[in-house]
Amino acid sequence: MNRTIKKIKMGADHDNSIKDQYKMFKYYKEGMFVEVDPAESSRYRQMCLNNLKEAQFCLKKVKLVNYKGFNELSINLDNDIILIAANNGYGKTGILEAIYLSLSWFYRLVYGSNQGWKFGDKYISRLVSNAAMLVNLDISVGNNKKPSGYQIGIARSLGASSVKSDYTEFKELAEMYLEFQDSDIVAPMFAYYSVERGKNYPDGGFTSAIESGSGKLLDRLYPDSSLALSSNIFASFIKWAAEIKIKKIVSNEDEQSEKLKSIKEFIYHISHSDLADEIKNTLISQKEKEVEIIFGSQSKDKSTNLDRMEKIVDMIFALGCDFIDDISSIQLKYDEKLEALDLVCVKRDCEISASYLSHGEKSTLSLLFDIALKLIYTCGTEDPFSGQGIVFIDEIELHLHPSWQQSLLSKLKKTFPNVKIIATTHSPNILNTVEEQAIRKIKVKNNRFYIEIPAFSYGAESSQVQNDIQDVAARPDVEPVQNLARFRKMMKNNQYDTPEAQALLKKILEWGDAHDPDVTKLKIDLELRIKRNAKKISKEQ
Repeated sequence: MNRTIKKIKMGADHDNSIKDQYKMFKYYKEGMFVEVDPAESSRYRQMCLNNLKEAQFCLKKVKLVNYKGFNELSINLDNDIILIAANNGYGKTGILEAIYLSLSWFYRLVYGSNQGWKFGDKYISRLVSNAAMLVNLDISVGNNKKPSGYQIGIARSLGASSVKSDYTEFKELAEMYLEFQDSDIVAPMFAYYSVERGKNYPDGGFTSAIESGSGKLLDRLYPDSSLALSSNIFASFIKWAAEIKIKKIVSNEDEQSEKLKSIKEFIYHISHSDLADEIKNTLISQKEKEVEIIFGSQSKDKSTNLDRMEKIVDMIFALGCDFIDDISSIQLKYDEKLEALDLVCVKRDCEISASYLSHGEKSTLSLLFDIALKLIYTCGTEDPFSGQGIVFIDEIELHLHPSWQQSLLSKLKKTFPNVKIIATTHSPNILNTVEEQAIRKIKVKNNRFYIEIPAFSYGAESSQVQNDIQDVAARPDVEPVQNLARFRKMMKNNQYDTPEAQALLKKILEWGDAHDPDVTKLKIDLELRIKRNAKKISKEQ
């Protein structure tokens, strides 16, 4: 056993490293660097499995080199929530794309594909001639004390370059999850939500919502590894929910049909038998009561998978009601006139199609429904909302009123406690709902981007966040604000009684008197200054 293998064995035995335990399992199983030993292979496999059951999948860091507009940028992602804040054109969306598409090398291998996303030339920075682009991700799997690290490096070059992609560790990680799929080990769920989410609910419902689609889990979770995965959220969810509901109805009808057929045959034989009429009537009466019971028990709880799935559909609808206060009920209904299935909401005691909800409501529901659906696909029906995952949300505040923005993250984390959220935002009402350690502010100096973590955010006033983190003044640069600034300067120089100052003050009072607190303060300051100057003049006389 060479020195490298001894080191790996030490990591497996003494450091409880999942990565090293899986390596030793493979080595002893396949006779790589050691003699084949089924007992040792089985021992390391069990050690790895035991640790993996308790392991956390953590996205730790991303490094971008010559990627789009970035020369080089490293971002620490070691937080439950990551909010990326920056001005327009600073590359926030590009960062989400880089991370999500790189992760495709893990999740697509787990679900049956042989490769992930390959970055095209459009992702390479044009700031350097013949540049070589590199996207590097750091992942850890394990407990907080002894996590195992995995890396992927995806390279692309416009010219000759020695930089090469390295998928080795991600492939090994995917292989490990595949090995233990039959032992209730599931890979985390990943989802990307662009600014297009929630736009595609069609008027008139879904005429094809229950048409059969691909049965492959890979195609249901990650249709094409592209960034268009959030373009059909509502339709995908409606199709899934409709299939569950319809299967349940058909299942009940089939069961009832069999029972009724049996009862009908029994009654026929009894009525044509030689039994006394009194006995016949008694037996037939008993069977007629059974028929009444069958038609009176349409939806009693049963411990079948279909029943659990139907409960989860209803649970997801209930989540939608919890997220949106004005909506008291969400359900699927078939519209006979339109011959289409529709998602129907009761909003302020009025029943309406989900197609008539606001963009903010549809955006919120589409996000909620799709995360829930993907967790069910990956984790199954037993407590799916506690499953692990990472979601990427571009402009998380999209279409939302400020009051909704302030509660969105807390509601998402309460509903999906083990799902990491990485999002971009322009909203101070989102930024002030997280600890400052969760914020990554993109700044630029000498044409090079870098990351800054703000000093304070959690619970701060929106105007303070806007000023300190977003570099935006509390007031816009409009004429009334300019007038305020000019008059303050005149007052400081004791020029408040000049004709120009008095005309300016008149404009200010007409604009904001009794409405703006700064105007009220200005009036008080002016009154005090006039009194002080009057006393000063009085003493001099």
